Amino acid sequence: MEKNDKETIEMLLAENKILKEKVLKSEKLNEAIVENATDAMVSVDYDGFILSWNPAAERMLGFQSNEIVGKSIFEIISNKFEIKRQILQGYFTQGHRKHIAKNFELLAIRKDGKEIPVELSFSDWQLRGNTYFVFGIRDITERKSNEFLLRKLDLAMKNSNDIVIMTDPDGIITYVNPQFTKTYGYTACEVIGRFTPRVLKGCNDDDRFKLLWQTLKNKKSFKMSHYQNKRKDGSLIDLESTIDPILDSGNNVIGYLGIQHDISKRIKYIAELEAAIEKGRESDKLKSEFLATMSHELRTPLNAIIGLSGLIDADSPMNEILEYNQIIHKNGEHLLKLIEDLFNISLIESGKVKIHNKKIGLADLFDDVYLLMKDYQNTIGKNHIKFNLKIPSEYKHITIYIDELKLKHILINLLKNAFKFSENGDVNLGFNVCQEDGKVYITFFVSDTGIGIEEAHYDLIFKGFTQVNNSYNRLHEGLGIGLTIVKKLVKLLDGNIWIDSAIGKGSTFFFCFPIINSESQNVNSDGFTAKLLRNF
Repeated sequence: MEKNDKETIEMLLAENKILKEKVLKSEKLNEAIVENATDAMVSVDYDGFILSWNPAAERMLGFQSNEIVGKSIFEIISNKFEIKRQILQGYFTQGHRKHIAKNFELLAIRKDGKEIPVELSFSDWQLRGNTYFVFGIRDITERKSNEFLLRKLDLAMKNSNDIVIMTDPDGIITYVNPQFTKTYGYTACEVIGRFTPRVLKGCNDDDRFKLLWQTLKNKKSFKMSHYQNKRKDGSLIDLESTIDPILDSGNNVIGYLGIQHDISKRIKYIAELEAAIEKGRESDKLKSEFLATMSHELRTPLNAIIGLSGLIDADSPMNEILEYNQIIHKNGEHLLKLIEDLFNISLIESGKVKIHNKKIGLADLFDDVYLLMKDYQNTIGKNHIKFNLKIPSEYKHITIYIDELKLKHILINLLKNAFKFSENGDVNLGFNVCQEDGKVYITFFVSDTGIGIEEAHYDLIFKGFTQVNNSYNRLHEGLGIGLTIVKKLVKLLDGNIWIDSAIGKGSTFFFCFPIINSESQNVNSDGFTAKLLRNF
């Protein structure tokens, strides 16, 4: 053998040795990988019989290698997934291998008979004309459990009546539930990816906002019992909420979960309850004032009637009898007026008052009222106050369709009120006609030059059993329900009433009605149109 041939053979032998060492190392490496793998690794021949079984498979399924090697792979696969078993069986034939995916989720059977969810993946290889398979089996029990919990959580959030918002650590919105959309008016696409405060523009102070983020960054929950945010349309919503940091396994903040509850109805209910309580207190106060006023107002004329009637006997001079009789008569009328007012307001509030409209001439009605009030002036000793009728010349013959008795009652009550609170000057009664929004209105007014009323007391004078001065030493008699009756009658006739007054300068009461039927064709828009919409 020549020297060159010998060197060539030695070189080939050396290379062969190196290759064998590499193969050995590779086999040992593969063996180490399989032995130390966290997933079960199982090799199977082309008939589906198990050839090898690594320690992870032993731990997962409970079978020792010598107990399972040589048995069919299908002995550890539940028949609850029959279709997947059939698909898997197709992998052991050449025809199916190219058309079906090589990953499955199914149930594996442990040695103790318990079935566990697993993810099975495998690959095949050819060796000396034979086909072999390697199966990787991963226990997905925990993952399935988490998926189930996530599905339940997702379902709970979707069907929750509370608003659910999730953000990343910087406050960027990552999730909102349907209730968020329903409450705020934003779709999920409109808010996801946006910074929370820019979307939910609350009406809260900066100090509270700083405290919120400081608390969350310290990995603590933050609760707010009542605050307000704005909806998409700009309207406010009352809320209470809890915000919790979401922590990973390393106790690092990976986001925040906010649960908000709409308490608008609760706030409204509390406000209504407080208003009802306050109204109840006011009602108790009014009742006490009413009883005190009634006691005073009834006792005064009754004392006069009883006292003076007791002084009259057969020996009383005629001039004294006539004087006492006049005082008794006056107090009797006053007592009758009190009872009539109580009866009227009770009848109106019971809803039993009927409206009887008819066509009337305003000039005739004003003449009747004028004569009645002149007699009233004489009775109360205020003839020095000038009483004027203010009827526009162009409307002297106007007729309207209305309940005459109720209109007359309104005018008389207002006029009596004007004379009662005036010591000098004028009392005026009049009307005007105006047009607004295509409708014709007639506006009546009663003005005086009396003591006047502060604007802050405008509402008060229309409340029952109340006068601006409600003390026992007030100057003017009465139960304080005259204006209440007036307002209720105006409302019954579909009208509005308001007042214009100033302390020391007098008061003017206005009330208006739409004209249902008028013979006047010459209607102007001057007068009191600007005041038509004021309504107490």
